[in-house]
Amino acid sequence: MAKVALLLSGGIDSSFALYLLREKGFEVKGFSLLFHPQSRCCSMDGLKRAEWLCKTIGVDYELLDVSEEFEKLVINPFVEGYLAGTTPNPCLACNRYLKFGLFLDLMLKKGFDYIASGHYARIERNSENQECLLKKGIDTTKDQSYMLFYLRKPYLKNILFPLGSMVKEEVIQISRQTGIWAGELKESQDICFVEGNLGRFFQEKGLMIDKGPIVNDKGQLLGYHKGLFLYTIGQREGLGISYREPLYVIGKDLEKNHLIVGRRDDALKRNLLVSDLNFFYQGYKNTEMKVKARIRYGMKEKEATIKPSPNDKIELVFTEPQFAPTPGQGAVFYQEDIVIGGGIIQETL
Repeated sequence: MAKVALLLSGGIDSSFALYLLREKGFEVKGFSLLFHPQSRCCSMDGLKRAEWLCKTIGVDYELLDVSEEFEKLVINPFVEGYLAGTTPNPCLACNRYLKFGLFLDLMLKKGFDYIASGHYARIERNSENQECLLKKGIDTTKDQSYMLFYLRKPYLKNILFPLGSMVKEEVIQISRQTGIWAGELKESQDICFVEGNLGRFFQEKGLMIDKGPIVNDKGQLLGYHKGLFLYTIGQREGLGISYREPLYVIGKDLEKNHLIVGRRDDALKRNLLVSDLNFFYQGYKNTEMKVKARIRYGMKEKEATIKPSPNDKIELVFTEPQFAPTPGQGAVFYQEDIVIGGGIIQETL
């Protein structure tokens, strides 16, 4: 009987994954990761529920404290990225370094055959050549493959996503019928460790928030911002300025401490430079490839081309300009429903 280490947050998705794995005959042990005292991704209430669920179903449970690693590998780079003028996605780092990095490595050393989670994605296994593919979940409204492009190819064979071939409504319905879940449905937040607003979070980290000018691309003064790292590319709300047409954040000048705004058309970009790459298909290094790409979670893939670029980077060129590509966010590349790779947007060209 194959042994599975299941990541449990205490929410409906991971709870139902536990139910499915037991139904399929796996020997399962539940694990929760303690990331941060304020984390809403694995809240204290969620951890208590995860432990209760394992006890009720009759599987072993263990809580692993990874708060030091979370601080070092997720929170600190998140802060550094904002100070550098980018908008990092901490979920990408958490999946890369903790859930499918540190945790996966530890579980394999402990003798588990697989780790599993409640993500809506699929891993397709070819029984002939043992090749594994990362694919989108069939529920297009819940697909989380964008958040998983940093999975390491050699370890795809050791990962299970029990919900990848299901839709959310089916998970909810069966969970309630079986008594696995009867609580409120709450989605986890991107920045799970920030309680309140970003300004307060950065102040608690001891960072100075310097106010400064809001200008257009011609340098005309339009108002004043509350601190550059409180704004993100494409933002329209909360600028505190009035103008004859809607204005959006289109850039930041860190040296002058200027927040640059413009019209929506000014935020449209076709060419991006992408770095820190992870590809499941290595042919990208030698040739241009037609792909479909996402540059933020929840968007539909758009037609694009990826081109090799010096220093282990690639240029991503969209067929049609895209709104507000944001340095620090992920760019993920697909062919049909297969994830072929991705990286971090470094800059627009």
